[in-house]
Amino acid sequence: MKLSVFVVTYNQEQYIRQCLDSILSQQVNFDYEVVIGDDCSTDSTGGICDEYDAKHTNFHVFHHEKNLGHVKNWEFVLQHCNGEYVAMVEGDDYWTDPHKLQMQVDFLDSHKDYYLSFHKVDLLYEQSNHPQETIFSQLEEREYSAREIYDTWTVLTSSVVFRNKIGPVEFPKNIFFSDIYLFLTIMQYGRAWCHDIHGVAYRRHAGNQSSSQSIRLAIRLYKQYCAMSHYFPSLQGITDANKRQYLHDIAYNYVHEPSALPYMFLYMTQHPSKVLSLKYWRRIIKNIA
Repeated sequence: MKLSVFVVTYNQEQYIRQCLDSILSQQVNFDYEVVIGDDCSTDSTGGICDEYDAKHTNFHVFHHEKNLGHVKNWEFVLQHCNGEYVAMVEGDDYWTDPHKLQMQVDFLDSHKDYYLSFHKVDLLYEQSNHPQETIFSQLEEREYSAREIYDTWTVLTSSVVFRNKIGPVEFPKNIFFSDIYLFLTIMQYGRAWCHDIHGVAYRRHAGNQSSSQSIRLAIRLYKQYCAMSHYFPSLQGITDANKRQYLHDIAYNYVHEPSALPYMFLYMTQHPSKVLSLKYWRRIIKNIA
């Protein structure tokens, strides 16, 4: 099998057909399979996936009996990809260039020291039918280092094709954002190349986060950067800078959230001079008020 298409989905009945149709529209000269992980959707997503599975023998749909969560669903689907390469697309995104897979596979075939291929992405707002702007428009057609990718998180999942020679993928505890961990792991085996094409529409959903959702996100990012210290020591400088930033944000911006208290105390022990300042306590009082 030349290539496996990795698809993860959960409650995406509005979008999953467009995603799967964009896979079928790819013009390639090699065989491929489509591996879909439906994470116990409660809408018609699973049934739609089964329709495609019934029509196409290269589709393999897995329905989880209980919700595994984003990271474990990723892990499950990755472990069932048997191709020489893996192309990734999330269930609410879709590919826009019918030649992108062929181009990326051709590149990896002819550049054995490269393990990761990606490209530019167009942003699609939830209520729109057409992409409206480019994400990471500064990306150039060239090699990117692990440091560059980690520092700016400029690789979007649905643009990626990678060489499937990194062994079984297992995400450790406190890895909540599986994409950056996976891409940096791949780059421990080989190099990364960006193509100057617009090959995918990335869907951004509407809605503002509540305060409790925002603090949960900030805490997860802080925990992830703490974990990344262990797995990618050569990138410690970037990790430490982000750990400091997220701990600072939690200590300053979420003092009214009970879940922030342990991180406030940690911040106080690490920055006693700032904690003793009048400016800090004025900020605390303002946030509580």
